[in-house]
Amino acid sequence: MDNILFVIVLLINKIGYLGIFIVTALEYACFPLSSEILLPFIGFSVYEGNLNLFVTIFVCTLGSITGSLFCYFLGRFFGSLIYDFFDKKTKNAKEVIMKSEEYFLKKGKYSVFYGRLIPLFRTYISFPAGFFKMDIKYFSFLTVLGAFIWNFLLVFLGYFLGENYVFVKEWFTKHDNLILIITVCIIVVFVIKRVKQK
Repeated sequence: MDNILFVIVLLINKIGYLGIFIVTALEYACFPLSSEILLPFIGFSVYEGNLNLFVTIFVCTLGSITGSLFCYFLGRFFGSLIYDFFDKKTKNAKEVIMKSEEYFLKKGKYSVFYGRLIPLFRTYISFPAGFFKMDIKYFSFLTVLGAFIWNFLLVFLGYFLGENYVFVKEWFTKHDNLILIITVCIIVVFVIKRVKQK
């Protein structure tokens, strides 16, 4: 992970916003990149004066929809092949895709929005959306909305923390499972409250 992060740092430092677009698009296209580490680092670069905050968030969101559409079209036109590929290659990815599919069927189109705010689901939710031929306009709108919120929070976190970013990176790396559990619990509580209200 440190080697990948080192390459990302060089990429962003060398080509700026284009580098940010590339790495965020790759992350949303299910490449093994962690936005929980990537986006605060980008925010730290903004803090150092190398990037503009609002342009950075816009570029991150543009990369997000690009990578998500890539997975959406894979799911739409090659869904069966994708499932077979993950079935043979890795059980973990297959489990995440299957859970994403269950979540999508349970929550409908709004799962695309909520899914963008949940680690792992954020990227893999695009596959079932494409596989079940969700309207691309709704998919794009909900993806942009959810990704914008996620990108804004994490980029602003890196910007706000400034020089303390390195400490936060180490903390996120050590407690990623805890963060996932807390996030899922928050979502579950929110859903239960909405159901009770209805």
